[in-house]
Amino acid sequence: MTRGQTTANVLPGRADGQTGPLARRRWKRAGSRRRWLPPLLAGLVTAVLVAGAWWMSTSPTFRVAKVETSRYRFTSKETLDRSLRGWLDRDLNIWTLDRDSLAREIEALPWVRRAKVGRRLPSTLQVDLWEWRPMLLLADGNGNPHDHGQAMIQNGEALPLPGHLLPPDLPLLVSVRGMVPLDNDESARLLDLLAAMRETGLERVCEVDFILRERRGLAVVLAGDKGRLVVGGEDFAIRLQRYLDVAERVPSGAEVDLRFERQVYIEES
Repeated sequence: MTRGQTTANVLPGRADGQTGPLARRRWKRAGSRRRWLPPLLAGLVTAVLVAGAWWMSTSPTFRVAKVETSRYRFTSKETLDRSLRGWLDRDLNIWTLDRDSLAREIEALPWVRRAKVGRRLPSTLQVDLWEWRPMLLLADGNGNPHDHGQAMIQNGEALPLPGHLLPPDLPLLVSVRGMVPLDNDESARLLDLLAAMRETGLERVCEVDFILRERRGLAVVLAGDKGRLVVGGEDFAIRLQRYLDVAERVPSGAEVDLRFERQVYIEES
């Protein structure tokens, strides 16, 4: 070897730079490992997930043991407990329980407007209730409240009030003798009238004693013998505002007919 020359250890190969048989075998083995490793890992992950799902759906740890509810006022406790007990008695799993079906069953109860069922691990269901709001108390043809009290709710239906509760502070609907029961159209008109009373602020000026359902339509009877406002069956907000514009000049106890456009007819008692 002459001065200035160096030697290097190289793998056997050809002069054109291609690797030899030993290097090719090593690359083949490495490539093979890269091909089967991802499917193997995916299979292991799938097996772990399947085993975990099976355990969660069958373990006694997640068997429904208790149902808790949010606060409610008008819903019957006995009826709600009976409905919930029917689900508890089925020995259900908290993960596989059909929460939508349970929510729909609870929503079928009279005062329940909406229900939502959630989970609290390991074995408790949380039921949140939203109730209908009573809008108007109902009375019979003699002006007397029903035995246990009834109220019209936000969708126009009449529901019995719980016997253990005091009636809410709401206007009372009284119908004259011989009138047929409320139909859907009349219920809708009553709700419109209540909305108009809120919109115009009528009760900030004069307290309402009750609402009278008579042949001429609806009339608002003011408390303290202040009089009666005949509002008919439409345009309630406009008519009540027409009264409020002249209320200071209306004699106490007068009947005020507001059914005619831009007119206020006053009949003193």
